[in-house]
Amino acid sequence: MSEKLTVRQRQILGILNSQKERISGREIAEYLNVTDRTVRTDIQVLTEYLRPLGVEISAIRGKGYLLNSHDSSLMQTLVYQEGAMLTPDDRIRALTIILLESTDPVDIDDLAEECFASRSTIEHDLKVIAFEYEHEQPHIRLIRRKNTVQLELDEWKRRYVMNMLYVRRWNYNYEAGILMSDLPVSNQEMELIEEALTSAQTACHISMTEHDHVSFLFSIAIALRRIRMGFRIETSSAGGTAQTIKAVDAILAAVEKQTGVAFSHAEYSNLSDELAYRQQYSEESSPLEKQHALNSSGDSAYAHFIEQILRQIDEELGLAFSQNEHLKKELLHILVTQTHNPFHTGLRDEYVTRRVRAEYPDAVELACRFAETLREFRKEELTENFLFELVAALAEAIEEDAVNKRGSGILVMIISHMPNGATSILMTQIRKFFGTRVHLLGPIPVYEALRNGCRGADLAISTTKMKPSDVSLPYLTIPRMMDKNNFERMNFLVSLENYRKLYTGEGRWIMEQLEDVRVIKAIPAKGRGETLEKLTGLLTGEGLADASFAAQVAKRERQTSTSFREGFALPHAMHAGAKKSGLFLLQLDSPMDWGGIQVDQVILLFLREDQQRCEMRIYSCLVFMLRRLKAQKKLQDLRDGAALKELLHFIERHG
Repeated sequence: MSEKLTVRQRQILGILNSQKERISGREIAEYLNVTDRTVRTDIQVLTEYLRPLGVEISAIRGKGYLLNSHDSSLMQTLVYQEGAMLTPDDRIRALTIILLESTDPVDIDDLAEECFASRSTIEHDLKVIAFEYEHEQPHIRLIRRKNTVQLELDEWKRRYVMNMLYVRRWNYNYEAGILMSDLPVSNQEMELIEEALTSAQTACHISMTEHDHVSFLFSIAIALRRIRMGFRIETSSAGGTAQTIKAVDAILAAVEKQTGVAFSHAEYSNLSDELAYRQQYSEESSPLEKQHALNSSGDSAYAHFIEQILRQIDEELGLAFSQNEHLKKELLHILVTQTHNPFHTGLRDEYVTRRVRAEYPDAVELACRFAETLREFRKEELTENFLFELVAALAEAIEEDAVNKRGSGILVMIISHMPNGATSILMTQIRKFFGTRVHLLGPIPVYEALRNGCRGADLAISTTKMKPSDVSLPYLTIPRMMDKNNFERMNFLVSLENYRKLYTGEGRWIMEQLEDVRVIKAIPAKGRGETLEKLTGLLTGEGLADASFAAQVAKRERQTSTSFREGFALPHAMHAGAKKSGLFLLQLDSPMDWGGIQVDQVILLFLREDQQRCEMRIYSCLVFMLRRLKAQKKLQDLRDGAALKELLHFIERHG
């Protein structure tokens, strides 16, 4: 047995330590982007490692793993053992905290030694810190002088960054709420602040989202810690509202009584103002003195902007977003929040954003249109965190629109030669799995399907083999009953049918609309930008597109990555068209970082001008098709475009 745990094993231990309930190996594997088998192997190593320490990992087949330990300090030591950082993110977090805690310039070589990293690694990490906090809120400067580095001496900005660091590591599934070894104050004081905050919210009728509640909890704890260290905020802001002043007075009075720390008038005022920003208001409950600017001219302009964009989307894609009042309010709230609430950072959970990008590619594209239009017409930048807030609202609206359009669900014809009893069991299986997403027709015998087709159906399931030419619909051939693989195939085909019903587009088959499909071996390039430039250069070099197309592809990639956790990227232009439609599959010699995901293949999608109205349908269907193929590890073995087109066309028809 190894004397030390690997980084991944400590990650798994950290995940197990944060759970109150059992968690499956598949969930852990998805979070870490590894296989189930890898997780099982690491769990075996962890079991042997922990046994002498009196810690047990309970495993129940089909239910998952549960860590049994009563010594929380031991678990923190194991997860963050020997001062080693768990991940590059943990190292960057530790560097940021060191800089926040220091009022003097820090020697870079000392940072490297303290973080067990090389000088070049620390230099890279400092660039990441500068990019994240200088370009976005709170715009705190990283000052370099010779061999030293220092964060700008602005106490409010420093507290803001501290708050972000703590809230990111807050674990909502953990019994105590927290999975971190460096709380700003003791557990007892955190509990005191939490109790006082909850009591004040109830007494003063203040409502906050869970995110803002946790953030404000840390704001008070950080203020308590910083005052003890001798760092105070001496200037006060507007001071909030009568309601929030009353709440903060009650909270800080309770904290002062128990800790003996005195908060200044400026601290009271700033925390009250922050609470006013974080408070949730409704049209009925907004106090007169704090309308949160919802009736201001700026927000009226936002409402008009949203209305215009939704009408354009409806006209182009055949949706009904401009009639969805709930969606309009959600979008307005998100845009206003980014503008008016400096404390709310938007959706930052990388695991969530990757899942959303994979499962709602159309919502991501629509959010990118909002971001692009906002930049062009209002000269405002939408951060990626708030971009995914828009994605969440749009995904909900897309699903609502889809339900309204498909009515009784996707129509599935059952073609069966089996006795009635066996066919009834098969149909019960399907109904149990899919619910109202599908509506079953039939069953009909094979000869009727051959003679009359499957009129009125969207896809078919046959219990006997049929020729591809026999049925003009997507169809599955199954061995009498559905198994896991067949449910996955059917679920994939149902997803494609949803896109066909939801968005406009000519013809049933996506692959019949793509003329030029090629497989390209690795081209010499360093990084995402150069790879994208050379790939689009192949199109422009052959006269299939002009420079505006390449610029649009790069512009779309800057908004948010087009990579997917299955290991491929699908760059494309949002508006500019090409002279042909097609796919270029670039097979990389080695995985490349593409917006935080390691990709093996880069697939450039290009469409003719006259197919721009079909773009959403083609792109979304392709995402699902390529995700399915990557799971089967077939893309890397392809040798030419004809084989790629044939493979994609087959999976489009048969799952």
